[in-house]
Amino acid sequence: MPAIARVILAVLSGGALLSLAVLGGMAFWVWRRGGFGVVASALLRSLAAVVVGLGGWFLAILVVASWWPERFASAGLAVVASGVAVGLCVYLAWTRRDASPPVRYGGLAGAVAWGLAGAWLGGQAIEGMAGGLTAILGAVLAANLAVLVVDVGRARSGERLRGRRERLADQVDEWHLRVLQPHLVGHPDGREERGGQQPGAQWGIRPVR
Repeated sequence: MPAIARVILAVLSGGALLSLAVLGGMAFWVWRRGGFGVVASALLRSLAAVVVGLGGWFLAILVVASWWPERFASAGLAVVASGVAVGLCVYLAWTRRDASPPVRYGGLAGAVAWGLAGAWLGGQAIEGMAGGLTAILGAVLAANLAVLVVDVGRARSGERLRGRRERLADQVDEWHLRVLQPHLVGHPDGREERGGQQPGAQWGIRPVR
């Protein structure tokens, strides 16, 4: 094997291993710690996502070159590999372990699907191998936009839920004032004063003290 081939193989293998290591470390961190902070999440969703997308593309090249050598330089390979890898990276940097399953699954599906769409759009900008780099950038932008949309939808859903709770509390208070309050006179414990007598005095019943 020529020296240049060894260098290319080493670069591709190193990038693929780095990408897998980053994704594995992020998944372990979410499992143990519950998620990343605001600053760490922003860095991972931007800088690390580019590295992971590049490593995913390298891994796809190694796999496809072994089985279909004529297809390893295709633009579609870069789109699929980088879109999926970037989507997973953005999702792991964004998700929280305590989030509800619909939010987690929606974020995962949105990040991967929009990552693929962004990679496809980015790959159309430049032809050839350089299109793989623009595909990665497109995937990063689209995947981050997807989780942002999920965050906005979750915030609106929370506002609607709080509004429903407030309306229910208002209805309960109104019912209390209309139905119960007229029967609660004189004492906060609900006992009525009638002519200065305690309830039951007319039957000779004395309250237990």
